[in-house]
Amino acid sequence: MSLKKLKKVNILTATFSFLLNVIYFLPLSTRIIRTDGGPFGFGLLLLFLTIPLNLLIIPAVCFFIPKWKDSEYLLYVNFFALIALILCFGFFKSIVCL
Repeated sequence: MSLKKLKKVNILTATFSFLLNVIYFLPLSTRIIRTDGGPFGFGLLLLFLTIPLNLLIIPAVCFFIPKWKDSEYLLYVNFFALIALILCFGFFKSIVCL
């Protein structure tokens, strides 16, 4: 794959990973914390899954730092982070109404 296509793929994966995290997973985590896990506190079990997903925003933000703009390692991390976020988004969307 050429370097130009690799940069486009990296921009897309980092952007989608960042947006999915900011639009869905951060509000979900704050809602769980704010409501103390909901009735009987069962939402706190989801918090153990959403906190690591929230940490996946770090490689997405690191991509936009010029020092790591051409990192191939960051491409792999962002790609697998995006896959994990999409799979968890589908799972959480089916069990949590937000």
